[in-house]
Order: sequence, then structure tokens, then C-alpha cells
Amino acid sequence: ARALQAREEIKMAADIAQLKGFRLETRMNNAEIKLQNKMSDTERAYFQRKMVVAKSAQTASAECREQFLRVRSFFESLHRTKHASLRQSYERSVKVMAITHRLRGTDPRVAALEQQSAERMFRKKEANLNELHRAQNLEESSYLEAMFELLDRVTVAKEQAATELFQLQIENLKACKESQSRREQQLHDLHAEATLEMAKLVAHYAA
Repeated sequence: ARALQAREEIKMAADIAQLKGFRLETRMNNAEIKLQNKMSDTERAYFQRKMVVAKSAQTASAECREQFLRVRSFFESLHRTKHASLRQSYERSVKVMAITHRLRGTDPRVAALEQQSAERMFRKKEANLNELHRAQNLEESSYLEAMFELLDRVTVAKEQAATELFQLQIENLKACKESQSRREQQLHDLHAEATLEMAKLVAHYAA
């Protein structure tokens, strides 16, 4: 009877160990589900950060282009104003020169030479003004290109930072899950071993 009772104790201990193993497996499955949920949340947060980065890059690019167009429009208007002022000054000086020559009875050849000289001076100033305007346009284009290049570098850096953060979070979640699984498995093994040892001890003294 005692031997039968000992065998029953051992069988019961094995059943308890099996039941605990089932409970452990259930906890591990629940932990796996929680891990997947956390990973999904982390992935959603990652894509949201990427969307924010992309949106901010688009906004910055649009604002930069808008500001560039304003500056370009201002310099175009300024160039037209300077050009109109230069032509008005030239035409005024030519009229005054013509009146002065008539009043003084200047030789027509001398008057023509002076008029040609005034026109050459006007053309030279006009060419310098146009050259300055082209240089300003080139400088503005270079500045805009540099700004877009900087925005691209900032955007790439933000995207890389978001990706690295996402990878780090996923790795941490996996590491925590693996560590927890190992601890639970070790604890289960200790409990199962202790239960069996206790059953054997009971059976030994009951024999």
C-alpha cells in the first residue's frame, strides 16, 4: 500500500510538473502576444516619425522656395527700376545736349560725336547693370541649391536617427523577451525538479 501510495505521489508530482509546464507555456504565449503588440506599437510610432520628418521636409522646402521667389521678385523689380532710371537719365541728358548744341550753334559733327559718346557710356552702364543682375541671380541659385542640400542632409539624418531608434527598441524588446523566457524556464525547471525530489523523498520515507 505504501509503495502504491509512493507511486501515486510520484505520478502526482509529474502531473503537477506537467501542469506547471502548461502554465509556463501559456505565460510564454501571452508574453509573445504582448511582445508582438509592443513591436506593432513601436513600428507604428516609427512610421509616424518618418511621416513627420517627411512632412517637415516638404514644409521647409516649400517655405524655402517661397522665400526664394520673393527675393527673386524683389531683385527683378529692383533691376527694372534701375534700368528704367538709367534710360531716363540717358534720354534726359541727350535732350539737354541737343538743346545746348542748338543754342550754341555747335558743329553737327561735334554734336554727333558727343551723342555717340553719351550712348556708349549708357550702353556700358547698361551692360554693367545687366552683368550685376546676372551675378545676383547666379548667387541666389547657388544659395538655394545649398539650402536644399542642407535640408536633404538634415532630412536624411533625421530618418537615420528614427530608423536607428526603431531598431534599438525592437532589439531591446526581443532581448527582454528572451531574458524573461530564460528566467521562467529556469524557474519552471527548478520547481519541477523540487517537486519530483519532494515526491521521491516522501516515497522513500513512506516505503
